[in-house]
Amino acid sequence: MEDPEKLLEKSLGKIKQETGIIKDFSVFELDAKPRRVFVREEMKQIINYLAYYLISKVPESVLVLGFRGTGKTASVLASVDAARNKGGGMVFYVNMREARTMNEVYGVFTGKKGRGLSSSELLTEITKLCASPPSFVVLDEADFAFPKMLDDLLYSLTRRTKAFVIMVSQDLHLFEKLSDSVRSSLQPHVLFFREYTQEELYEILKLRAEDGLTEWDDTALRLLSALVTKDYRGDARVAIRALYYAAKWGKGWGSDVVESAVKEAVKDIERDTVNRLSVRDLITLLSVVEAEDTASAYSKASEMLSKIGFSNSKPTFFRTLSYLQSLGLIVLVKKKVNKTYTFEAKSLLSDPSIVREALERALV
Repeated sequence: MEDPEKLLEKSLGKIKQETGIIKDFSVFELDAKPRRVFVREEMKQIINYLAYYLISKVPESVLVLGFRGTGKTASVLASVDAARNKGGGMVFYVNMREARTMNEVYGVFTGKKGRGLSSSELLTEITKLCASPPSFVVLDEADFAFPKMLDDLLYSLTRRTKAFVIMVSQDLHLFEKLSDSVRSSLQPHVLFFREYTQEELYEILKLRAEDGLTEWDDTALRLLSALVTKDYRGDARVAIRALYYAAKWGKGWGSDVVESAVKEAVKDIERDTVNRLSVRDLITLLSVVEAEDTASAYSKASEMLSKIGFSNSKPTFFRTLSYLQSLGLIVLVKKKVNKTYTFEAKSLLSDPSIVREALERALV
């Protein structure tokens, strides 16, 4: 009869041998906060705004826009950490995808539960914490927030505090969706994070290799950066995750290994992205995956949403499609029907089954 502990010891030995060149697995996690950040031009602009704030104490705001994998969150957090280290103060980081109610936002700010408090009372307590400069508030994935809640939070932060507010979003039209009063008080500096170039991606991979591996092949890093730039819009998450797989497999750094690692990384990124979607987004995506055309997808999505108490107008449906396209999950293709033009939505998922799986978990 085999001994479980000896079997485990044998497996540990094998895995350590296979992954021997990985000295720190955390460097390659999808949500890892990098030890060293590639400083792109847009990050330099954020730092310049923060420097002015530290000297003047005059509150400002920045709206950071861009697709996934362009270093938005990493750049913002590294910048505000540097500002806090230099000038003191507090950093409040809120992921609006995870904090979906004002009570949850209050919990992130205070570390307490706000049960029994009204929305206005919660906002009052939140603003007290960052009333005086220097204070830094980062609202990440702001496009996930409910419009009314985001309006109320931003209005309070800009009118009742001296905080430096940074919003991070993939929705290029987020500012237009805010109320007139919030837009008037916010008046942000708008920065668009373009896709990484091949050379920039190579520099990012080199930093991760130095921090997470004992050895690597420079030619493989350049090939990896070229493949991801060409086929995946320079998405740093795909490149970093692919570097992990190439190192994990221990099969050398040949082009076939690098290409296979990229494909595996894309699956991870797809699964992570889909699992973060709201129920409405998942249903809309599933309708695109399973329907023959966009008109059928709209009907299917509307029917599924109505069963759980959601309405689905055509403007809302197409806004959701636009958002899903920004995530790289679908592509919208302009198509002429009779004498008018419309858009056809096509799935880009390598494994469409993950959508229904994610929806089933979300509806439990």
